[in-house]
Amino acid sequence: MAAKKKKTGRGGARPGSGRPSLLEDRVRFMVHLERADLEALQKQADEAEVSVGQIIRDILSRSLRRRRR
Repeated sequence: MAAKKKKTGRGGARPGSGRPSLLEDRVRFMVHLERADLEALQKQADEAEVSVGQIIRDILSRSLRRRRR
């Protein structure tokens, strides 16, 4: 029988550790884009120094706010 390992107190998840989420109640959603559209989004994201996901969220948010008026 193998000897029981002694705990060293290292490793494992810690409450509050890690990078905080940008969104409170996020949901994954897959969408297919034309290559040219994705390249345009990537260029815009590089210029703004943000992620492509952030660019897409901003575009959707603006569009939905306009439709609610």
